[in-house]
Amino acid sequence: MVIPIGFALLHILVAQQISAAFPVVDPAGYAANQTRRTEATTLGLHGVLATAFLNATLTEEVCFRSLPLIVQR
Repeated sequence: MVIPIGFALLHILVAQQISAAFPVVDPAGYAANQTRRTEATTLGLHGVLATAFLNATLTEEVCFRSLPLIVQR
């Protein structure tokens, strides 16, 4: 449990450093960053990690498992 949380925190820190070095000029990217920042302040660290996990698992479940089964039928 400690290693995934450590990787998540490292990812957040690296993303912040990259964002500071290369600012976003795309309006959609800027809006997405604002949404993430709002989620981080409202939901806290556990909420952000849970949201990221659920989004990743739902995408995997739909794209890589359900669609091939639907196509096969």
